[in-house]
Amino acid sequence: MTIEELRLRKAQLRMTYAQLSSLSGVPVSTVQKILTGVSAHPRADILLALERVLTEGAEDPVTVPSPLLREQAADYGNAAPGRDRLFTRTDYEALPEDRRAELINGRFYEMSAPSSLHQELVSELFLQLKQQLKAAGRPCRVLMAPFDVQLDKDDLTVLQPDICVICDRDKITRKGCCGAPDMIIEILSDSTRTKDMYLKLIKYKEAGVREYWMVDPDRRQVLVYNYADGDRVAVYPLSSTVPVGISQGALKIDFGEILEEISYLL
Repeated sequence: MTIEELRLRKAQLRMTYAQLSSLSGVPVSTVQKILTGVSAHPRADILLALERVLTEGAEDPVTVPSPLLREQAADYGNAAPGRDRLFTRTDYEALPEDRRAELINGRFYEMSAPSSLHQELVSELFLQLKQQLKAAGRPCRVLMAPFDVQLDKDDLTVLQPDICVICDRDKITRKGCCGAPDMIIEILSDSTRTKDMYLKLIKYKEAGVREYWMVDPDRRQVLVYNYADGDRVAVYPLSSTVPVGISQGALKIDFGEILEEISYLL
């Protein structure tokens, strides 16, 4: 199996890095580096160990028909059905007002309405970041979706991160953000998990995002990718106080306090 096929099978099985590590005997840090593309040339025996776990008992072969992954890309504009065409920001801006989508590498990905739990988490995270940035006198701005981020400064990718922190105000325009935010937070859900944990993970790293958090309410954990510190990955229980890396730990998010506020939804 190729690394791409291993990633897709892991997503299909909804297996965590820790589970895959335990079953294969491969250290969890090595598993993460291989499946996120950090390790460019992994050893063949390690790939075989991962393949055995991910294919054991599988009824359907893994196929890689396109970069659309789990969420089906939607064809908009005047493209004929099935036609292989890359869409641009012009097509994105022409979408109907009631249609939410993200544009990634020239493909559209529809966005379903967020849940109440998702919105509560976004609101509480935004509030803590906003208050702490203001109290610390930092110039960074924190914004939440819907807010367009033209990640690569090209016309093929426009995302709507749940929360982004932007320290260079010159990147912020009336249309959104042009360039990579310093920090991004996404709230994982069944409908966005694969896109957030694979496709966006790679896009954010390549674009120059310094820190990427994935808050997983179902598995009660927070995954923190610190790209500015050698691609260090940390996993925190959802009840933790998590330091913000781009502030050198001066800012901290108290998830215990957040859980108390939203306990009626848990």
